[in-house]
Amino acid sequence: PQAGMAEGGIQRTQKDIALKNQFETVANAIRKEKWEEALKENETLAVLEPDNPIVNYNFGVVYGQLGRNEEAVSRLKKAIETFPNYADAHRRLGLIYESMGLLSESLDAFETYLKVVADQTGEEAQKARERIDDIRSKQEKKEKIKETAEETRTALEQKDIEGAIRNAEALLLLSEKDPDIHMVLARLYTGAGRTEDALRSIERTISLDPNRSEAWW
Repeated sequence: PQAGMAEGGIQRTQKDIALKNQFETVANAIRKEKWEEALKENETLAVLEPDNPIVNYNFGVVYGQLGRNEEAVSRLKKAIETFPNYADAHRRLGLIYESMGLLSESLDAFETYLKVVADQTGEEAQKARERIDDIRSKQEKKEKIKETAEETRTALEQKDIEGAIRNAEALLLLSEKDPDIHMVLARLYTGAGRTEDALRSIERTISLDPNRSEAWW
């Protein structure tokens, strides 16, 4: 019996060592930004540890780097379900949501990260606070753009071309690199007989979106 117990202990030790080595292999691939390799190695790890939050976190990191954001979100949520105070998973979720333009979700994730992270004065915590400030600024800008766009539509409905132009120009100050706004301004300037301004707006539209076929006609 003692021999059997010893053999079982050796097997468990060997399994633990193999598992530890596999975790390190995945971590090394992630550190070296070898994303396809990291994905393959983490899939092997997932067979051994399917519910391990670190495994799901690894998937979240790798899928995010590969542009597979929906899968990244799903995996990070699984990691958090298993370990609600998994600070890095909340932070990573915030980054991915922000890259997807889901600002409210991103803000929630970063705020949760700051609630659970152990080192409140560390570099990552400071970066999270900066992201929160930036996201709130983006949200305010988004609301202002929505409000100004509505005012522009109202002016057009009232056939107030000059009023529509003023609102569209104000909108442009908030989002200067939006080809849609430049195209709207081109039409408004044309309607107001401001040919040179219309041409400049069309040129800017094309510089921002060369495939914008309507700007070429």
